[in-house]
Amino acid sequence: MSHIFAFILGMSVATYGIGETIAQMEKVFRTVQVAMNTVQVAIKDKPPVNENH
Repeated sequence: MSHIFAFILGMSVATYGIGETIAQMEKVFRTVQVAMNTVQVAIKDKPPVNENH
């Protein structure tokens, strides 16, 4: 799996240059982090389901 990632990374660097590739990866990583935090907050803030209505 890692060799596929390395290939994609190599192609990205060849196409965009190292600076742009790192910038894109940081953007993706930050987006993933925000999404994970949002999910965790949503799970934490979800009221307990009441079965006895």
